[in-house]
Amino acid sequence: MGVDVKAPDYGYKSYMPHQDVQLTTKKQTYTYEFKMGDASDANGRLEFNMGAKGSTADICISNVSVKRTKKADPNEKEKKTVLANGNYVYNGSFQEGDKHLGYWNISNAENADVTVTPFSDGRRFKVTMSGNEKSAVVMSQEELAFATGTPYKFSFTATSDADNTITANIGGYVYTFDIKAGETKDFAVELPSDAQYVNHNISITLGMQKTTWLDNVSLVENALIKNGSFNDGTTGYTIYVDSSAKASYVVDSLKDDNALAVTIKDTGDADWKVQIKQENIKLEKGKTYKLKFKAKSSLNRKIRVVMQGQENRDWHVYSNDNIVDLTKDYQTFEDTFTMNEDTDTAAFFSACLGKIGDNQITTQHEVHIDDISLEEVKDDPKDDIKDNPKDDPKDDIKDNPKDDPKEDINTDIKNEQPKVPAPVIKTSESDKAKTTQAVKESKTAKAAKTGDNSPILAYVFGAMAGALILAVSFLKKRKKTNN
Repeated sequence: MGVDVKAPDYGYKSYMPHQDVQLTTKKQTYTYEFKMGDASDANGRLEFNMGAKGSTADICISNVSVKRTKKADPNEKEKKTVLANGNYVYNGSFQEGDKHLGYWNISNAENADVTVTPFSDGRRFKVTMSGNEKSAVVMSQEELAFATGTPYKFSFTATSDADNTITANIGGYVYTFDIKAGETKDFAVELPSDAQYVNHNISITLGMQKTTWLDNVSLVENALIKNGSFNDGTTGYTIYVDSSAKASYVVDSLKDDNALAVTIKDTGDADWKVQIKQENIKLEKGKTYKLKFKAKSSLNRKIRVVMQGQENRDWHVYSNDNIVDLTKDYQTFEDTFTMNEDTDTAAFFSACLGKIGDNQITTQHEVHIDDISLEEVKDDPKDDIKDNPKDDPKDDIKDNPKDDPKEDINTDIKNEQPKVPAPVIKTSESDKAKTTQAVKESKTAKAAKTGDNSPILAYVFGAMAGALILAVSFLKKRKKTNN
């Protein structure tokens, strides 16, 4: 019998290592201990899995209990990881630990009034300034698991009873957010995959005026399909094995680069009997997407990989019906499709490893899948230029001979954005914070700002010289004619 403690709301992630219990005809007591390394989960599930074990004998279970043996120590040094809900920030909703501030470091040099509001208010972090303080309250977390190579989205919700500015620092990237008196706003910024972090810490500096409330602090992977490389284990995924099939899985970091490896002894009698899923993916009507993944199998076989709707959408398949042939070597598969149905905020990714067509496989084999991604396909601006030849700058010069091409080109160069952003940015009225980085501008950006016009001047002088030569030639010809 298998015993598990899992998270049905977060892809059925395991909170306790899987336990295989060897039962006998004699009643015995079994005890297991585990440490809850994720955020508190009010909907965790204890499972006794009795199917597909090769026996139909009756099982008697009694005196089941789950007890806390030790309080969580938010000051305990532990290696941080991504939580089951995909958040890299611990206790971002202020529900855990002493005074509900577990995992947060609070710097309050001026002894401002710092607290977490009661449950009836949803528990928000609250700071009230008297007006005499010289420094703001700063909250922070250290050694989080975010890293270069993955795009992220940092967000939080704030309320203030005065005009205030909130500053966030994520790994050395600094952002400022303005909030007006009486407003409640959701703020968000995106960090690119090539961001170079100076550390793995975050800090938030609260406003200096009156009272500010903060909630829902989040740093998550900024992707439609999260954890596509399985670097965070199976976080975000549900791996389903029906009782009529036989399969197990592991994230292989020994023979592979953190690929999901599924060992299958029996595929069952339908494709969904062995299935890898990720849910709650938003697909918008009219938009085009590209689904991409790589896979291999120790036994030549087919699998089915699709994007589809839930039961309330009649399991409608939005992508193409991708049935692909696997071999012992990795292959990369791509599918570009347009979402023709109404927007679905709860679509899901499904890789079906069960029976495909008429072929139920009962020979043990291993399927590896990795690097799953789903991206929106946006229109290429170059295509617009090709479709609209009137937009060609050469046509503009011909149609407007009085316009100096030097002025147009100089203007374009001056308006070009540098490749490296300025050190600190501030949100606009539309609340879209512009990302910045405290590094020097590259030589490319400097060249773009100064604007080297040598080729343009050479072109102009060349054209003038050509005109003079043509004029001289014309005069000589006219002189011969007159003679």
